[in-house]
Amino acid sequence: MIFERSNHKEEPEIRALNKDIKRYRRYNLAASGAVVSFLCKLMAVLFAVLTPLIALSFAGNVIFRIPDLYSFDLERTLVAEDINLNAQSGEIASLLSDYMMHKRDDFQIRTEYQGIEKPVFTLNDGLAVGRYRAFLDTTFAAFCVMFPLFIAFFILLYHLGRKRYLRRAYWGGIALFFVLLLGMAELVRSAALRFMLLHDVLKVNFGIGDVLPQLFGDGYRLEVFIAVFVISVILIIVGNSVTRILTRDERLFD
Repeated sequence: MIFERSNHKEEPEIRALNKDIKRYRRYNLAASGAVVSFLCKLMAVLFAVLTPLIALSFAGNVIFRIPDLYSFDLERTLVAEDINLNAQSGEIASLLSDYMMHKRDDFQIRTEYQGIEKPVFTLNDGLAVGRYRAFLDTTFAAFCVMFPLFIAFFILLYHLGRKRYLRRAYWGGIALFFVLLLGMAELVRSAALRFMLLHDVLKVNFGIGDVLPQLFGDGYRLEVFIAVFVISVILIIVGNSVTRILTRDERLFD
């Protein structure tokens, strides 16, 4: 009888302890769920930001490292002949491409003019194109960091069941992509913005006798914009198709 009474006295205490344990578990579950939700939203935002940056940085590196657009513009404008530059457009395009691809570190070709061999580009041309290459290398390094993060965010959100987050984030990335394109278009149009970018950001200062600004003018800038737009839009469309396929709702009856 003595033991039975002590058990009866302990029962309310045990029930209260069990209630406390359940409340603690519910609190922990709610807290962990809030943390996961916050992290998923953060990853979705970063995913949206990375989408256009990856497309544009990839497109820019392709355009400025291959010789095709350089050669096309020089052959279209014939500017090398207009300024009496004794160098073939293909040779200049190959020089620019090889330099941007780090196949060579001396930005110079020599031609013969009136029986005397002379360099085509000035020292300042070499300094300027060196800064262009350094900036391009920075964008490529950023791409190499951003792309794995982009894939990691996609995989994590997908496996956590946040398919709606993925779809909305990608559409947010598309919206940001067109905002950045508008900024690029304004850069092509505005001489003041280009001056600020060249002088304040890249520290490039061309003089009257420099050759590069004579070779590539407004027409080339417009061609670059169109080429970057086409390549990046293709990447955006492919990414959107993959995202839609992987995140679509599988329903038997619609």
